This record gives sequence, C-alpha cells and structure tokens, in this order.
Amino acid sequence: RQAARQSERTINLDPRRGPILDRNGSSLAVSVDAESIYAVPQEIEAPEKTAAQLSRALGLDAGARKELAAQLHRNKAFVWVKRKVDPQMARAVRDLQLEGIGFLAENRRYYPKRELASQVLGYVGLDNTGMSGVEYGFESHIRGKAAKVTVHIDARRRPVGHTEKPSTDGHTVVLTLDESIQHVAERELDRAMAETGSLAGTVVVLAPRSGEILAMANRPTFNPNRFAASPSSHWQNRVVAGAYEPGSIFKIVTAAAALQEKVVDPDEVLDCGGGGIDIAGTHINDHAVFHQLSFRDVIAKSSDVGVIRVAQRLGRDNFNRYVKNFGFGSPTGIELPGESPGLLRPLSKWSGLSLASLSFGQEVGVTPLQMAVMMAV
Repeated sequence: RQAARQSERTINLDPRRGPILDRNGSSLAVSVDAESIYAVPQEIEAPEKTAAQLSRALGLDAGARKELAAQLHRNKAFVWVKRKVDPQMARAVRDLQLEGIGFLAENRRYYPKRELASQVLGYVGLDNTGMSGVEYGFESHIRGKAAKVTVHIDARRRPVGHTEKPSTDGHTVVLTLDESIQHVAERELDRAMAETGSLAGTVVVLAPRSGEILAMANRPTFNPNRFAASPSSHWQNRVVAGAYEPGSIFKIVTAAAALQEKVVDPDEVLDCGGGGIDIAGTHINDHAVFHQLSFRDVIAKSSDVGVIRVAQRLGRDNFNRYVKNFGFGSPTGIELPGESPGLLRPLSKWSGLSLASLSFGQEVGVTPLQMAVMMAV
C-alpha cells in the first residue's frame, strides 16, 4: 500500500450519464464524447512557451495563462489543462504536437432540443453533477460510476505508463412528457406572453385520468447547454415552485364542494345582493350588479356574492376540508425538486373574512400544477 501511494496517481473521469427521453423515446438529454487535455509537467522543458501556445489555442486570458504556466512548472506527473473542450479546441492543441501534453476521452452533457422543457430537465454543472430538475432529482440513477485512470510513476516521479478502469453508464430516465405537445405548449405560451406583455408564464398539459404530465412549459427560459449565460431566475420551474393567488378560478372548488354536499341545487335561485355584501365589517363589491341568479348562472357569470352565499352554507369546517382534499396546502408529490406546497393557513388562523375570501380564490397560494390537478379532478 505504501508503494502504491508513492508510485501511483489515480484520476477519476466522469461517467457517461444516462439519457433522458420523452414518452416516445425522443432524446431530450444525452451524453456526447468530449476530450480533456492534461499535462505531464516533468516532460515539459519550456513551461512558459508551452503555456503560451496552449493559451492561444484554448483562448485563455492573461490570468488563466499565468495560472497554467504555474501548473506546468510543478514537479508533478499529471495536471489538468482543460477538461471537456470542444472538437475545434482539441484539434488546435493536437496540431501543436507539444511534448508532455496528452488527451483523455471523457463526455459532456448535451441537450439537443436546447430550451425545450429546460426547467423540467434541469442542467449539469462542470463537475458532471445534476444541479436542477430531473438531472438533480434522479442524480443517483442517471450519473453512473466513474472511470479511473491510474498513472504509474518511477522513483524520479516520471510517468512510466497508465491503466484504466472503465466507467459504468447511468440509467435511462423516461419522462411522461410528449416532445410534440411540449413544443406546441411552449409556442402558444410565447404567443400569449407577446399578446399580453407578460414577464413570465406557465403551461401545464395533464392527462386527467392518469395524472401524467404531457407538457410543462415555463417562461422566461434558458438553454441548459449554456446555463450560465442566463440569470438564475430563468432556471426556476414555476409550475411546481411558483405560488400565486388564483382568484376566481378557485370558485370551482367551492362549486364542487357545494354540489357534493348537496347544499345547493344547480337551478336554485340565489340572492346576489345587488352586487355587494357585508362580511365581518368589510363591504365586498361584485364585478357587476346581480340581484337574483341561479346557481348555474352564479358560476357562469362568476358572481363573488353568489359564491360567498354558497360557501356560507358549507361552513368553515366543511369548506376547509374540501380545499385540503383537493390538495391545496400540500405538495402533489411530483418527482421534481423544489416543489412548493402553496399557502393555506390553518383553520385556527382564519379571520371572519377568510371563508368569503377563500371562496373566490383569495387568502390562498397555489402552484400552477395544483391548479391543473384540481381541474383534472
């Protein structure tokens, strides 16, 4: 063991990450071959000149060139020059035919569809580790086991050969996403944002009976091949992490609970108060003046007062139970990192106004995914 420590240097090479595919087998993330450049300083007679030539070929700035020169002056059997370079750079360095400079085959992550589903897929850091999305959530499955290169050196610290232990590829991950549906979802999201002048937006396409996500789109977006070129805020998957106050679409929960509990008949006429109602010392105005509406019309015309009347019949306990049973206030359990549970205050923290406010989607925070699941139900 002592001899091995003195005569061997082991280098770990990144394993080939398993591909990420859509439901039809289309590649969304793959690993492609890349060459890494290393140096054996003890074989380099002119470190400064070699560093200058390498810097020109690799496009290094003055600071990086100085650091490289310092590395080449060291009495070592192995140092990295630059890892996972593009083919043009590798060819430029190889053409120099420099003594003491070698190449090792590695791989890097590549996203052939660029921005498509980028927040779902996530990205991989420089150390080949998943940093967000599926890449992060399934890291232990996708990563694989590293290759090992053992460099053997003699008593004067000169390399005399090397042995390699191959890597084990990572597992394939197949998503429920459909690439074609994802493409349409992102195209339509771009169109809607342009029409409304919005700064951000999301789209979820969900199969209601199975719960499978067929598309999950976010804007603004980023290219995971060049993730550092975009602000970190663009990396966020707002579908699962972004909570917001839903407003009137939440009336579906109130209507569903009322029908299930049979506290209202679809054709029953409700008093809508002429467009206003007083609750806990607060006057709530409707968006229009309604006097008498059937429950069907209360929902169709989105009357706040009419919905409040129905929620009052349900009562605080019943309504709170239905909101929870629809999944609000809890994560859905989707296999993506960073999911928000939204915001639903416990019943003990409700004010006299809370039942009315919640009935039409205020005083509650939801994620777009929670709303899609609610609509599926």
